[in-house]
Amino acid sequence: MQTAEIELPKKSPNEKDIRTSLATGDASSFDLIWEQFATDLLGFITAIMCSRSDAEDCLQEVFILIARKHTKIARAKNLKAYLFKMARNVALNHLKKERRRQTRDQAAATD
Repeated sequence: MQTAEIELPKKSPNEKDIRTSLATGDASSFDLIWEQFATDLLGFITAIMCSRSDAEDCLQEVFILIARKHTKIARAKNLKAYLFKMARNVALNHLKKERRRQTRDQAAATD
């Protein structure tokens, strides 16, 4: 009689594992963050931006910041909260830049 092997689902890494990976600069940490947080971050940013395309640009910028600041992020006590705060700041900065550009364009059009 053959016994079927049961494949257990892979345990998703916890925040501590991801922070440890980030601290060492392990490239796989970015994949882990993407898999665990990208969908929620994109939804969050889209709610702020009201544009999926702009939100995708902001999400890309968030991941560039993660790459640049990985050692600082690794020290965060709450990785999820830190990432969402980063995402909020990136989105708000994007909106400020867009507002300034629109104001500048309107001023140029009236001259």
